[in-house]
Amino acid sequence: DPLISTIMLPDDTVSPGCSFKIYDTVSESKRLMAVSPTLKMKAQKNSVEITRMREAHIRDGAALSDFLAELEKRIGAGEEQTEVSAQELLTTYRAAQVDYKDLSFGAISAYGDHGAIIHYEVTNLTNIPIGTDSLYLLDSGGQYLGGTTDVTRTLHYGTPTAEMIEMYTRVLMGMIDFISFIFPRGTTISHMDILARRPIYAKGLDYRHGTSHGIGMFLYVHEDAEREIKLGYVVSDEPGFYKDGEWGVRI
Repeated sequence: DPLISTIMLPDDTVSPGCSFKIYDTVSESKRLMAVSPTLKMKAQKNSVEITRMREAHIRDGAALSDFLAELEKRIGAGEEQTEVSAQELLTTYRAAQVDYKDLSFGAISAYGDHGAIIHYEVTNLTNIPIGTDSLYLLDSGGQYLGGTTDVTRTLHYGTPTAEMIEMYTRVLMGMIDFISFIFPRGTTISHMDILARRPIYAKGLDYRHGTSHGIGMFLYVHEDAEREIKLGYVVSDEPGFYKDGEWGVRI
């Protein structure tokens, strides 16, 4: 329906999930432009949901670890592995896990200069082999009955350059600073964002995407939530660095 398109109004005055069709159906005198309370309730997980999400991440971590070991083995043996074949292989490992239902989003399987494209999506036309001269960036996730996952790893199957090692380390430092931060009630993700960027800023550099977003419980991989972090929220922690035209790092 061409009428169903998101209304482009300031984030603090309209629910991001509101379509124009719904907006237009409600008379102007009865419109309440605010974030739906349902979104807030879904974002704040209870103890059962949190336990199930932990279980989903353990299963997903096992699938990802088995996949990475197999991929390293194949590349080390000289077998050609491509961006497409790697993401397909990972899907088979995830699908073998208990309660797996589907991918949570289209994987970003990117080697070399493709890794510098923040939202790269491989096709048969762009597909290239994963070599041993540059970095391989893999951003992927699964939907399990217990929860949703969103995991990024960056790997090198040869000898990385000093610059690659330094920037990977700085990204890792930012990730650790972000995840280990203890903060008072009322703190928002925007307040915390600088922690993940600080090691990158120290080099006069930056990355052109957000550091964190809400993650649903067997739901959206980008979940809308209040800016204020509350007990029960599940959020991502994913700083990065991208050298245009050459390679990218994200964890």
